[in-house]
Amino acid sequence: MSDPTYRPHNHQLSSFSQNMAGTDFFEFLFEESLDGILILDQVGKVCLMNPAAEKLFGKTALEMVGMPFDFSPGNI
Repeated sequence: MSDPTYRPHNHQLSSFSQNMAGTDFFEFLFEESLDGILILDQVGKVCLMNPAAEKLFGKTALEMVGMPFDFSPGNI
């Protein structure tokens, strides 16, 4: 049985990071995530959009960057 409160120790994270040699870890997570990720600025305009979000919303990042993101139920 796994412990739901378990958190990896720093040496485990360090070891994992070393296995990611040459790759920016957060860029990897952003680009390879199966979840759609949008990063908005303080006024709600799209700054970044990962490939999964492009599939989810049916628009490319080039189409969405700079556009206001509407959280209304009919628009999500």
